[in-house]
Amino acid sequence: MTFVGIINASGHYIPPVFIIPRKRWNDSFMRGTIDGSKGILHQNGWMNGECFLETLQHVHEKTYSSVENKILLIMDNAVCHMNIHAINYAIQHGIIMSLCHPILRQSSSPLDVSVYGPFKTYLRSLQNDFTLMNPNTCITEHMLPEFASKAWIKSSTPTNILSGFAATGIWPINRLIFPDEAFAGAEVTERPPPQADGQELPDLNPDWRLLLLLLLGSQHKNLRPTTLQLAPIPPQDLQALVTSQRSLQTLSGPSPKLLHVLLARGERRSVPAFSPRMRKPSPT
Repeated sequence: MTFVGIINASGHYIPPVFIIPRKRWNDSFMRGTIDGSKGILHQNGWMNGECFLETLQHVHEKTYSSVENKILLIMDNAVCHMNIHAINYAIQHGIIMSLCHPILRQSSSPLDVSVYGPFKTYLRSLQNDFTLMNPNTCITEHMLPEFASKAWIKSSTPTNILSGFAATGIWPINRLIFPDEAFAGAEVTERPPPQADGQELPDLNPDWRLLLLLLLGSQHKNLRPTTLQLAPIPPQDLQALVTSQRSLQTLSGPSPKLLHVLLARGERRSVPAFSPRMRKPSPT
């Protein structure tokens, strides 16, 4: 089931939308929900283009938006929102859609900043209390809208909603709420390109340099399959070890991900290292 919460900058909320994973409607789905809530049936219970169109219709019915009385709808840039019929409906009914920046989606959405956190806490508490009071009864999807409505009433208070809009700089407007560093590219894009030839190993201790050469298969033609005992490694050496294994691209033993997991666990495990010409490890 998908829960769609809608709030505004005045500190109020619109009755939520529930996307229920069913094909046939049952009145019990909306039992105990907030008056005016909307239930949408979908096969897997996830948001898609058709459900988003019905959600826009629900927003229009509650806000009375029009071309003369336009509203601003701030949402994330999920693929499920990309629907030409929904866009045309928004244009015809005065709904201006603004997408959050993909890098700052969780920091620029008032719901994610100050509402959904308490909402999940209250919802988890309600489910735990129900399980303790009814140990022989399982929570079904028919009960989730009622639990979500109770948690939504407790979490979507004017204080939480207004603090979410203020923390994101939407209202009151604060264009300097996010520093320039927040829009910087990922650190991985700032790394220099690896050298194809003449790549040198990082400054590791001699034992780990030898281990790295064996794991990468090296360039020795006489290298035979062997079994290496991996021991714990310091974090700085671990990062350099995995980085070098990826950049050389001559993997003949464990993958970088497997090597990272084994070394991070700090356990001694037997890992076969293969020669470029060998396919099977030698019998132990």
